[in-house]
Amino acid sequence: MEQSLHKNQDSSQQHTSCNARAAPKAQRPQPATEVIVGGKNAGDRYRINNQIVTMVRRYIQGTLVIIFTESTTNTSKGYLAHKYNSQYLDPTTGFPCSGISHFTDTFFSLADCGAWILTKRVIQTESHDDTTAKQQVFSFVDLKRV
Repeated sequence: MEQSLHKNQDSSQQHTSCNARAAPKAQRPQPATEVIVGGKNAGDRYRINNQIVTMVRRYIQGTLVIIFTESTTNTSKGYLAHKYNSQYLDPTTGFPCSGISHFTDTFFSLADCGAWILTKRVIQTESHDDTTAKQQVFSFVDLKRV
């Protein structure tokens, strides 16, 4: 059984970070609701501000990943992350296992049916230890309706 705890956080509360890196200034906690998950996914956390998920903290295959949303696209039915960053951390020490990856997603609206299609993703990953910085670009062109 999945369980979750909703914790309202206002700007006057002191925030204790669960990760080794500080969120960039624009991503630091603002009045938000933090959802702490129990059950099978115990320890996962989500921060929600104005109906937008602004932070995800999840354990994926034994590694902790932190994702901060920087900007979104309003689809009128919800929000898609436009710019966000992520980093993998050691779940025991909280120290980085990777450089920070910065994502920029571009979408195309199929206005007549309300669907949004990912047309491009750019990933810029910072260097970490002996791993060099890199950029990857994925473009989805020549899309056809089926």
